[in-house]
Amino acid sequence: MTVEFFGMARELAGAPQLEVGGERMTERELVAALAARCPQLVGPVIDPAALCFVAPNLLLLDGRRAAGDAPFAAADRPCVLFLASGG
Repeated sequence: MTVEFFGMARELAGAPQLEVGGERMTERELVAALAARCPQLVGPVIDPAALCFVAPNLLLLDGRRAAGDAPFAAADRPCVLFLASGG
C-alpha cells in the first residue's frame, strides 16, 4: 500500500510517499507499519506510546474522509496530512 505524505510528515520522511505492507489495513496497523519503516516520524507525527497520529497530523482517505476503525485498501489512497487551524 502506498501512503502519501504532506507537510511535516513529507519533510521528515524525505519522500512524498512510502510503501508499507498489506493490501488492507486499519489505521492502527498503518501507523505501526509507518513507525517501523520510517522511525523519524515517531515523536513529531506518530505518538510512540499510543501508536496514533499526534495532532494536528491525521490520516485521510482520498484526501477527504477519515479512516475510522474499518480496514481500508490501497485504492482508498491513504495520506498523512498536517491539518493546521488558523484564523
